[in-house]
Amino acid sequence: FLTAGIFVWGGGQVVLPMLMLVLTPNWIHSTIFLTGIALAEMMPGPLFNISCFLGVQLSLASGYPWLLGTFLCWISLMGPGVALCFGVMPLWGKLRTFSFYSRALPGLNAAAVGLLVSTIFMVFGALERRSPWPEGSRAVALCAYALLEHAKLGVPATVAIAGTAGFTWSYCRNNGLLGM
Repeated sequence: FLTAGIFVWGGGQVVLPMLMLVLTPNWIHSTIFLTGIALAEMMPGPLFNISCFLGVQLSLASGYPWLLGTFLCWISLMGPGVALCFGVMPLWGKLRTFSFYSRALPGLNAAAVGLLVSTIFMVFGALERRSPWPEGSRAVALCAYALLEHAKLGVPATVAIAGTAGFTWSYCRNNGLLGM
């Protein structure tokens, strides 16, 4: 968690691939990890809230006190970013005047975008491997994206529609109602 916390440039989604590679499947099942992502995304606040969820899961699995394990995971993931903010903030005005910083910033932002793109592929790949019917999962994901982006439907309504569509699709497929 500490190593992932050091790479906070770009937000919580940037550290997801690193956490996923390290924790799954040896320490935590990928389904539990993906559930943690879903819960953290639904909660207000930063995605780094996933550290609390994973801290509880890892502590319970290893017999460690869950409150202490949760705190250690949270402080390890959040601590480096907070320390960086407080360490750099007094120097921010001076740092912005350095030409090497202004030249490096576009590269740092491009690296963060690259890490975000890798997150999309890692999480979607993990979801697709867990799906009993990948084609249906892709269709529901694309429809949910279209509802959010193009129809401008709210997130709660999109989640409800996508969940209902996924359940209906799965029910019909499992009961032979789709002819597959």
